[in-house]
Order: sequence, then C-alpha cells, then structure tokens
Amino acid sequence: MMKLHRVAVGLLLASGLLAAKLGIAQANTQASPAINAETLRPLLNSERITLKFGSYGIKVVQNGEKIRVSNLYSESDNKQTTRTLAVVVYPEMVAPAFKQEHQQIVAGGSIGATFKKSGWKINKQHTYFGEIAASPKLSQLYQLMGGIKPTGLAMHLYQLNVSKEGNQFHYATIAEVHHPAYLTSKDLQAIYKDQYQQLQKQSNTINVILNTVKEKLASL
Repeated sequence: MMKLHRVAVGLLLASGLLAAKLGIAQANTQASPAINAETLRPLLNSERITLKFGSYGIKVVQNGEKIRVSNLYSESDNKQTTRTLAVVVYPEMVAPAFKQEHQQIVAGGSIGATFKKSGWKINKQHTYFGEIAASPKLSQLYQLMGGIKPTGLAMHLYQLNVSKEGNQFHYATIAEVHHPAYLTSKDLQAIYKDQYQQLQKQSNTINVILNTVKEKLASL
C-alpha cells in the first residue's frame, strides 16, 4: 500500500487548481471559482481526489502479471472510502525504458504519480465513457465506497501512454469506476466535453474489457 499523503489546501489554492465542478470549498468559505475543462482535464486521479477530499491513498486489491485492480481512496477519521476502483490491463511486453517504474507500480505504486515523479509525461487516449449499472454483484464495491446504496457508477476507459525525450510508449489500458460523490457521468461529460459524446459506443474490443472489469468488480 502506498503511504497516504495529504496536500495542504492553501497550496492547492495557490496552484490555481480549485474546481467548482468538483465541489471544493475555499478556505475563506467564499464560492469556488469556475475552472475550465482544459485546466481540470490533465490532472491525475490522485490529484483530483486529494483536491476534493483532502487526502489520497492507494491499495492494490488484486495484483496479477497482466491485470491489476487498485483501490484509490480518501481517508477521514481513520476511515477509508473508495473514490475510484481502477482495473489496469498491462500490455504483453513492458518497454525496457520504464522497467524501473513498472516494478514500482507492480509493488503497489500509483501509476500516474510514479511516472510523473520520474519525469515522464502522461497522455490519456480516451476510448469509452459509460456507466456500470447497479447490481447486487457489486455489493462489496458499494461497501468499499462507504456503504452506499446500489447505484449506477460512472466509468472511464482509456489507453495510458507515457513519453520522455521524444519517445512515446503505450503503458496500459485502464478502466476507472468512480464513487458518485467524486465523479458522475455528468462530471465526466463536463470535463471531457465533445470526447465524452463521441465515445459512447461499445466496440467488440471495448466489450471484452468491460466484461473483464465487471468480473473483477464482482470478485472483490
């Protein structure tokens, strides 16, 4: 499990990353200023969770050679609440250029934060936006999300690519399923705008991944 870290609200305010869409209140209790999608879009999931809930941690709940399931959570009063459940599918071959970073990730590190710390630029190639329908099979996930009632959960599927010194590599296919108090389908639509509208269709390739995601969520 990656060590839980906290970021001071004052530093976040100074960085200009405060988003009204994510429901963050300023320290002086004034209304949060609106933020454009271009500013909000490139933030890592860990940064968004920290921004909204004041803390972030990651726990790998299933770890295989080809697939990893990660619990991205916030913590309050010693209670962890899942904000995103991420299913990560690695490629057949991991490029030697980021072998060290991959080892850190396999050991439980946060993907985006690990690459960013090592100087890699991260690019998300979005492939699908949708929703996981409410189901009794997701009872364990609902418990991890703080015991919420069965409900549809927004999902974001993308290819994660990394680049450094003019070289770009595909690292993983990632499906993120979000807590409704963190990101809803409307939130994702506001952040990604036209891309959200254009990426609603389920191809055969996407259906294979979606079935894998559903299986992993049901087996938590």
